[in-house]
Amino acid sequence: MDNFWLPTVSKTDLPALRQFGLGMALALTLIFCLLLPWAFDVPASLWIIPVVLTFLILALMGPGLLYWPYRSWMVFASVLNFINTRMIMAIAYYLLIVPIGLLMKSIGKLQYTRGPARDAATYWVLRKTSPAKSNLKEPF
Repeated sequence: MDNFWLPTVSKTDLPALRQFGLGMALALTLIFCLLLPWAFDVPASLWIIPVVLTFLILALMGPGLLYWPYRSWMVFASVLNFINTRMIMAIAYYLLIVPIGLLMKSIGKLQYTRGPARDAATYWVLRKTSPAKSNLKEPF
């Protein structure tokens, strides 16, 4: 059952649930037994071993039992996706778009006018020259 807001698999899609279980076992092992001990110079966490073994056993012997953990993980991942997307877009806007706009405004290179002249009767902009064949071949 595929949902636009929460992409999930059905309870009967055993290969996908098996892949989730194996992937979680691998990811937890890599994060808690290799990455975090290396990054923070601490011994590997032993509490993660039963969790990893549970994921492995369920993935290999009963992947259907991983449906609700999978579903919970997808809810958590969707919330993170919502938050991260907005954060990344806000950072990109304020660190890229706004400075470029301010720079272009300060050097007078904006490609648009802010509005019509107050004394103008229409929005129509008269051309200074008539179009030539060379201008119409590649207008931009």
